[in-house]
Amino acid sequence: MGRALAAVACAAAAAYASPGLGAVGRLRYPGVARRLEGRGYAVALTFDDGPHPEGTPAVLDALREAGAPATFFLAGEQVAARPALAAEIVAAGHRVELHCFRHRNQLRLTPRQLIDDAERGRAAIELATSNWKRSQRKPVTLRSQGIHCAVFCA
Repeated sequence: MGRALAAVACAAAAAYASPGLGAVGRLRYPGVARRLEGRGYAVALTFDDGPHPEGTPAVLDALREAGAPATFFLAGEQVAARPALAAEIVAAGHRVELHCFRHRNQLRLTPRQLIDDAERGRAAIELATSNWKRSQRKPVTLRSQGIHCAVFCA
């Protein structure tokens, strides 16, 4: 029993970590580009979970000094608490996208709760920035095409 449980735990850990391993290994995921043709070498700068009252202004300053664009995957709860900071990200020329409303363990939420969370986050970002591009990066890289389409395909 103990070995079987350990084997299941190892398999679950490998499945959980596999999206992150795709960036350094040979794993491929549908819709995830590994190369941008014709652009030479490039790095995409992304930031999750903000806007943060101290961290986001510091990151915006560093990006401005470097002349670098970035994408901010925002948490709607944080946007609702700091709408001016979310608007500042857009005013600085960066892209904002949806991360979530509340950063919770998505495995414990029902499909309806996931949809509600995404819709609330989207509404908070739209209200604060008027600049949401219909994309989402779920917390802990959880993906569900059904939930994605329920929120974004309408």
